[in-house]
Amino acid sequence: MRRVEVAVVGAGAAGLIASREAARLGLEVEVFEEDETIGRPERCAGLYSIQGLRRLGIELRDDYLQNNVKGAMIHSPGGNVIEIRTHRPVAAVIRREALDRSLAEEAITKGAKTNVQSRVKYVQREGRELKLRVGDEEVTASALIDAEGQRGIIAKMLFPSYRIIGWIPIIQLLISGHGYEEDMVHIWFKSYLRDFFGYLIPIDEKLGRLGVASYKDTLAKARKFLEEVAPRAKIIGYSSSCIYEGLPSE
Repeated sequence: MRRVEVAVVGAGAAGLIASREAARLGLEVEVFEEDETIGRPERCAGLYSIQGLRRLGIELRDDYLQNNVKGAMIHSPGGNVIEIRTHRPVAAVIRREALDRSLAEEAITKGAKTNVQSRVKYVQREGRELKLRVGDEEVTASALIDAEGQRGIIAKMLFPSYRIIGWIPIIQLLISGHGYEEDMVHIWFKSYLRDFFGYLIPIDEKLGRLGVASYKDTLAKARKFLEEVAPRAKIIGYSSSCIYEGLPSE
């Protein structure tokens, strides 16, 4: 059994930023990530507030900045459109894998240690410390930062009141030839997408991320949505994930 001061579960942006800041304070920090590569698979639409990124100490660098967005077009089921446009960029389209790798490098530079293929199987309290089972190894920590996301496996172990109500499957397509302005995000509310909405996030004048989420028939609805909003576009990639619905811990 080995001991660390701060154990961080999850090497996404939240976990890596927390690791960086904890290490900056001089604490011994280890990050445990279950996937084999930080930043993969990408489960994010990649749209971030520029102001929010700067507050977190994240500079907009060319290696992960794909586009700047000045506003949004919101489409109602009846065909009405609300346009929200600013004179300067307010959101950034980010290549998430490159961002996460950059954050990992920053955390390591500050003294944190990252571990991949390191799934935390259980966590339990032992007095003032926490015992983690990481793969076949036991680790004790004085503090734990749960950055695994809303899935809440760690949260359910430590807080019995936490529970997942359900989840909404989401499909995101990488398309070429979207046919919209490259500096505006589009959001559609459709009668057949009552559970969520559809969106287009432009990467440049040709490429974009188009996504839908729905409890049922998500793939069929994604195809229908693509035919309606970008009929000339070509699919060049796709990803799937889900949006978890849960309750906060008491």
